[in-house]
Amino acid sequence: MRRGLAAEDRGVAMEFQSYALYPNKTVRANIGFPLRMARVPKTERHERASRVAGLLKIGGLLERRPVELSGGQRQRVGIGRALVRRPSVLLMDEPLSNLDAELRAAMRAELLALQRQLGMTVVLVPHDRVEAMSLADQLVVIRAGRIKQAGTPEEVYGDPATEFVASFVGGMNILPLCLAGAHVAGAPARLAMTETACPGEGADGTTLVEIHLPSRASPLSGTTPDDTD
Repeated sequence: MRRGLAAEDRGVAMEFQSYALYPNKTVRANIGFPLRMARVPKTERHERASRVAGLLKIGGLLERRPVELSGGQRQRVGIGRALVRRPSVLLMDEPLSNLDAELRAAMRAELLALQRQLGMTVVLVPHDRVEAMSLADQLVVIRAGRIKQAGTPEEVYGDPATEFVASFVGGMNILPLCLAGAHVAGAPARLAMTETACPGEGADGTTLVEIHLPSRASPLSGTTPDDTD
């Protein structure tokens, strides 16, 4: 992003967790408001608002006000207001957190399809691991303002860098083990189970165990190894 560029010229739009819709404006006016502030002619505003509403499947709601909409419909209006500017980057702050479980699952699929269709960069901040794993091309796990790991969902799930990352992505057991032998790619690791520092292979008081990792299901499928036969 170039320094000194005015905020309205940066090609960045924001979709808020709380929707932040104007209660006294219709859906059409809410979606078209950024264009109004940019002094886009009224005819063009209405055309672009209608086009975006159709894309989000709320074309029949353009004359309603937010109080007359469901949570999912308000979510779509908030997204439409961000998209109508045709941004290069869309920032989304927990966009599904106010929806019930069934609607969240449906909106996840719609958001993914919309991003693929428009081809824009979306920076999404979820606190739900299912949303993170199912929507991201690149996943960044942050704790206390520091990046703990970055990579594809498959990389982060298959090879978590820290215990925190492993607990965040879920679907795995975390045991108090330490490595007792060199790791060989493709071979099961030999680990010593202990609550203290590893005293060495074969030392008294330790148990060497051989770990066979089951084939992992894709984190995008929503299944775990226990779900497979």
